Amino acid sequence: MAWQEKHGVQYWPLFTLVGGEFAGCCGLRPRSEPGAYELGFYLKPACQGKGYATEAARAVAGYAFGTLKVKELYAGHHP
Repeated sequence: MAWQEKHGVQYWPLFTLVGGEFAGCCGLRPRSEPGAYELGFYLKPACQGKGYATEAARAVAGYAFGTLKVKELYAGHHP
């Protein structure tokens, strides 16, 4: 939430449409370069392989480029 207050972005919680189960999070964090952000996400193991990461990443990337008008968007990966 500190990132949200300071930079206007964070990793937002994800919930399933059916049942409202907490599935994980997806969001943005600023990088050191002005106008550049990193997109990342975490999904609970039970929610992996169901397309949630793809759906969330598309929504967050759309928000980044459409609303925030970011110049660059990077994606991280941590197995």
